Amino acid sequence: MIKGIRNHYATLIYICIAIAVFSELMSISALGVSYDSLAHLLNRIHKLSRWILILIVADQLILFGFNKLKASLLLLFIFFIAFSAKTWILFDLLFIPLLLAQNCNSKKMYSIIFWTLVSGTFFIITIDYFELFIQYDFSRNETIRHSFGFYHPNSLGLTLMLIGMLLALMKNKLKPYDFIFLIILCFSIKYFTDSRSAFYPLTILTISLFIINYYEKYISMLFGKTLTFFSIFFILFVISIMFYMIISGNGIEYVDRIINGRLNYGKQALDEYGITLLGQKITISIEWEAAKGAKYFVIDSLYYYFPIVVGIIPSLFLLGAYIYSVKQTIKEKNIKLYVILMLFVLYGIPESVAFTSGLCMFVFLSPFMNLYKKQIR
Repeated sequence: MIKGIRNHYATLIYICIAIAVFSELMSISALGVSYDSLAHLLNRIHKLSRWILILIVADQLILFGFNKLKASLLLLFIFFIAFSAKTWILFDLLFIPLLLAQNCNSKKMYSIIFWTLVSGTFFIITIDYFELFIQYDFSRNETIRHSFGFYHPNSLGLTLMLIGMLLALMKNKLKPYDFIFLIILCFSIKYFTDSRSAFYPLTILTISLFIINYYEKYISMLFGKTLTFFSIFFILFVISIMFYMIISGNGIEYVDRIINGRLNYGKQALDEYGITLLGQKITISIEWEAAKGAKYFVIDSLYYYFPIVVGIIPSLFLLGAYIYSVKQTIKEKNIKLYVILMLFVLYGIPESVAFTSGLCMFVFLSPFMNLYKKQIR
């Protein structure tokens, strides 16, 4: 019986990843945040899918034996389970790619996540149309922002942006109808959600993909040590300047006008809660919660959310993993994934939800899968 199940590990892994992505998507919908019992159920379903993957890892360790890499991963995971904050980031970065490297195909995995997001988004919009849960109004400068069943317009914008990114990763070469689809996504984000944090990255990606389609051979010639050095410097520079502004106060008002108060709330959180090694619980309240009497307080920027809420140790781990992913992507001359990774560096300035919800972990999978394939052979 066990042997029979092992023959279907790839299918089981794909199903578990689809369930995890779908439950995460539902958790950022109005359906997931309006009803506590449903939110609890979604959390349980999400954890169940992850624990099934953990059991597969354990079985493969027993079946194939340990090497230094696997033993290190196991120790890290035990440490994570025992001490880490409420995030599955270590599992997403270490164990899901380990499973995929031995059993799955990256293009198929991208396709499964893509269609899970598309079908999940259609489902959320449909139940919103029939008004099956509480609906909330959002506006900016007297402009109505539509969330269509997501708990915030930015969450819908993020989902549409991820759909566009996954489409790019699924295809070796994009066709004219793919670009039409990407343009429709950009228009939808801008016109309906007014989510600038999602609109600009996807627009830049669409333009970049058009250039890559015709000049990939020449662009790949730029992928070398110089680009690696520049990319790492750019990532560290963005992080440094974000903290410099809230610590020194220089430029904070000008930048805050552009990114809607992210710096002030980050400074408030830093002053009130400080930075911990392994994270702390902080109550986040967005517009519709504030309308019901809660104090409006958010930590939107990834560069403040992770060290303050998740903890400095997981944050440093994420940074190291991200730098490795960028370095490996440049080495493999994976131009599309490189552009997406660098766009997420900018996306992290005004937003944190992409990483905290776990929906964008796919950006790491290909580089780590190749690492594991070399180690496992």
